[in-house]
Amino acid sequence: MTAELEIHAGGATVDMVEAVWTEVLGELITPGAPVHDECETRELDPALTGAGPVEVVVEARHHSTGTAILVSLATNIAWWELEGLWHDVVRPRLRRRFRVEPGEVLGSRGPVPATAAWPSPDDPREVALAARIALLSASGLHPDDKPTPEQDQLASFIMWATDVELVDGRGFGEFLEAAQRRVADDVRRRTNVRTALRDAAAALQDARPIDVVAEIYGKLAQFAAAEYARPELARLPLERFVVDPGTRPERVSAAVPASRSRVMLTLDTGFDLVALALLPRVLAHELVCHAGAGHPTAGPHSTTQLFEEGFMDVTSEVLLLRWLEDTGLHELAPAGHVSAGLVHRYHTRPYALRAGREAWTACRIAVGRDIGRRPGGPRTAETATVQGTLQLNATGDDIRDKDEVVDRVRRGRSRQVERFVRLTRDEIDAGDVIADEDGIDDEDVIA
Repeated sequence: MTAELEIHAGGATVDMVEAVWTEVLGELITPGAPVHDECETRELDPALTGAGPVEVVVEARHHSTGTAILVSLATNIAWWELEGLWHDVVRPRLRRRFRVEPGEVLGSRGPVPATAAWPSPDDPREVALAARIALLSASGLHPDDKPTPEQDQLASFIMWATDVELVDGRGFGEFLEAAQRRVADDVRRRTNVRTALRDAAAALQDARPIDVVAEIYGKLAQFAAAEYARPELARLPLERFVVDPGTRPERVSAAVPASRSRVMLTLDTGFDLVALALLPRVLAHELVCHAGAGHPTAGPHSTTQLFEEGFMDVTSEVLLLRWLEDTGLHELAPAGHVSAGLVHRYHTRPYALRAGREAWTACRIAVGRDIGRRPGGPRTAETATVQGTLQLNATGDDIRDKDEVVDRVRRGRSRQVERFVRLTRDEIDAGDVIADEDGIDDEDVIA
């Protein structure tokens, strides 16, 4: 298969680009080489390091707007991985070696790796978790603040019946059936079981060996792709890792690597009903806040991460609620939509979440006032604010500049808020919201 990148040449020539690409690809498959180690540091896809020799062909293309360079590689590497290599490795090396300023990627295409089948029959932890998630999803239980004794009992039965020690070489379907029988037999033997628990346990028999997590992720990825008008986001692979219980309270977490080549989901072997309730929220956050971002990921990041972990997190929550309301898809949130309190409890950056929410609310209020002065428009303040935040996230401006925007808004800088309002009117671009070109330290507070 062939992947292609079309790059604006800038000051680079075909010979320069070909020399650096060939060198980088050689180092990529050599453990201990600078690029190999750099890829691990930057969390580029580990599949790259096992890709084997890659043939590269570089040629010039002439456009009315200038010269472009087409890089063609015979490889099974996805095009977004190659974009990550260009931005994070090849382009900086061209700058250092030849003192030229290459341009951005103009276009790309290539193979899209499929998400690996899950669970693996050779991994008992994956088999146990897949069966547990299928049963919890079928149970209809919600992690209420005050669950009934029956709910607690049934959740405990499910956790017990899907213990990894009971897998004993079975595959997903076979182990799921064994777990269903185990719960049913246990409930049947108990003489003091209430009718409500018997009915709830009976619902577990409807569970099927379906990858619930993949279904949730697939639908959320499609919705995120539609919001950003970027079809490739719908094809972004999901990579899962199973780990033993750690010290952090959450049983599920996720991340997007610097290359934005995939979403990485980590599941604790203690995965429970609360984790299932958090799952849609966690995945929506990664897709909306990180996978859809346009800012460079190389170099030092802001330590507060107000924009990604706070400001955009509110957008991901609003979108998830809208997707649930518009579609009515129960499978998007099989354990019920997680409450804001639960999110706050498990959020690893509470300051960023609080500050981002304050800034988001200030923008929504200002947009609402603006819409109120121009009645008859098709959008609500919330919809317009969401669209504005998505545009900001998709720009290539530095993440630290975006953090500063959030900080200025939450501190009541009216000029910054006005720029955001003008963005929602399509009067300025997202980059104009981020740039503080007037140099005025406007301390006036929003009325």
